[in-house]
Amino acid sequence: MSAKRQTFCVEKTEGGWVVRTDAHEEHLGPYSEWARAMTMALIFARCNQPSQVKVKADAEYWRVEYTFDERAQASSA
Repeated sequence: MSAKRQTFCVEKTEGGWVVRTDAHEEHLGPYSEWARAMTMALIFARCNQPSQVKVKADAEYWRVEYTFDERAQASSA
């Protein structure tokens, strides 16, 4: 099975909460509330229909790992 993984991290910065990719190339925010940043990260899952979602959290950091089955995505295109 061919699978692709992508991680989105919700991090606290001086400007507010931001959502970054695992490569730190893209980001959303900043958001004044942690819950809003977390929601934006989860919206990605809903739009892209991953086969698996893992959430890890602590007080200053929140991470969502998405696994995509590339064959399933190719057949839906």
